[in-house]
Amino acid sequence: ITHPITWQRTELRDLTPLPSGGVPISEWESRDAAIASVVEGVWLAIDEATRNTWEARSGPPGGAYPAGRVMIAEWVRESGAPGVDRPAPPAEVFGLNDVFKRSGVPSLTFVEPPEFFRLIMALRTTGRGIVVEGPSGIGKTTLLKKALERAGPSLGQVQMLSARKPADRPAIEQLPEHHVGTVAVDDFHRLPAELRERLLDHLKVLADEESTAKLLVVGIPGTGASLVDLGFDVATRIDVFRLSAAGLRTDGNALVLDVIGKGEQALNLVFKDRAQIVRAAAGSLLTAQMLCWELAVLHGVERTQPFSVEIAGDVTRAETRVMRDLAAKYDPELAGFAALDGPAEATCIHLLTQLGRHDDGVLRLDDLREDVRVDNPGFAAGIDAFIRSHPAGLTGSSAAIEKHLHYDPRARMIIGEDPQLLFYLRRRSAEQLAEVAGKRLPRPRDQVFVSYSHRDGAWLERLDTHLRPLIRDGMLDLWDDRRIQAGDRWLTEITQALERAKIAILLVSANFLASDFINHKEVPKLLAAADAGGCRIIPVIIGACLFSEDKRLNMFQAANPPDKPLDALPKHAADRYLVEVARHFLHP
Repeated sequence: ITHPITWQRTELRDLTPLPSGGVPISEWESRDAAIASVVEGVWLAIDEATRNTWEARSGPPGGAYPAGRVMIAEWVRESGAPGVDRPAPPAEVFGLNDVFKRSGVPSLTFVEPPEFFRLIMALRTTGRGIVVEGPSGIGKTTLLKKALERAGPSLGQVQMLSARKPADRPAIEQLPEHHVGTVAVDDFHRLPAELRERLLDHLKVLADEESTAKLLVVGIPGTGASLVDLGFDVATRIDVFRLSAAGLRTDGNALVLDVIGKGEQALNLVFKDRAQIVRAAAGSLLTAQMLCWELAVLHGVERTQPFSVEIAGDVTRAETRVMRDLAAKYDPELAGFAALDGPAEATCIHLLTQLGRHDDGVLRLDDLREDVRVDNPGFAAGIDAFIRSHPAGLTGSSAAIEKHLHYDPRARMIIGEDPQLLFYLRRRSAEQLAEVAGKRLPRPRDQVFVSYSHRDGAWLERLDTHLRPLIRDGMLDLWDDRRIQAGDRWLTEITQALERAKIAILLVSANFLASDFINHKEVPKLLAAADAGGCRIIPVIIGACLFSEDKRLNMFQAANPPDKPLDALPKHAADRYLVEVARHFLHP
């Protein structure tokens, strides 16, 4: 479409126009950008037409193309017009699901960590055990599998076993008596303590005998140290490889950036907001791949692009889509975990939020209990109750969550084994998790609530002006109904703010006393909190009214005499009283 025309009323109406969206070239701010949009559309049409041509055939000479790949160079040779100068397309096409994998072992986006070669050499050394430890989603199993491939045929047939698979448990139990070749045991921390000790003894025997049989252990952070605790003499007989999310951040998130870069190369993309992806991934390679996959889908990319495409923005939108999908996946099981301590208790909800704050995905209950014992003795007591209630781990009605969370009653640790769950928990507040579980958390009283009539909005503005320096310096958190945004549930927002009110400033006037909502909803809750000692009430008389006759309110000392309402005073005199209200927060 070169110029504005009513082409939609012609026989062309069912075709896809170029440039993008059918905006005429003459109306683009940049003629070059318009032409580029046309070229991109032509290339996509060639891409689609030639792909259909290849799929209609039995395949190229010598057999079909490899799954997920098509040779674009062949497409261009068959369908391109001779003599047309065009950018060189990629040699191969990869499907999006083959590049950014949301589960399974990545191939195209695998990156070698700094100690990859050292791990290969350890695999080739007889008589030594190997431990690969780190948080979920950081790539432990992928690292081991890639290192085994590179170590060569000298290791023989490698057997991969997982403690979370019931079918693998008999083979793990028989290892000390029937161990042949190289065996890797994943999710080592899930094994019963007595079986872990047997495997430790077996590992010592292998080292003493310099056996050609080899035992590899994959587990959570601290697995190597726990083996040493079980037997101090094992320290010199194992090589421990640690993958740390904190370490990834300190070296500039190099591995996550490499994953993104390899995906960009395979799909012929450029992610403009790489830094935001890295921050959201928080060291998890799997999370980075999830976000890149969502971003590609949002931009309609399903395979390698014929020429480079920039993907800008939308990282927050990608996170939102991921969170929506994860909510459907995890909320039912999280509700089951949150229900373990009864309908009125919040311990399990706070355990989930604390787990989400731990980079390594391991929550050590003994350490947490000591950290909160002084400042939050109720939470500490709740942790003790949780430990007593689950001497054998999560069983019965709570067993479903074990697919994603593991509780080790002996070590008193909650372990987040599903990186997608940890990503989800890091972005959920305790209040949101409580809502999922159908619970209501007690709210701390830490805000200053202003109750006023909208007809007296000018006085709210004057009060806000005097309190603004204190708000800016973080000395108080002022709440009034201007904080309610479009789309918020306004009554819920006000109710929650009332529950958090430590101090309530009442801008009292005839309008205030006449308001049914203020007197039936706000004032009763504030008075109840004041009676319980949880809220201090400061009336400010802004207009002549029946404050002195109101038996509910006149018991509270007003900031100014009722016979000197602020609207009857000169501006400087009224401001003097408002300054005194502000000074209250400097010297509470």
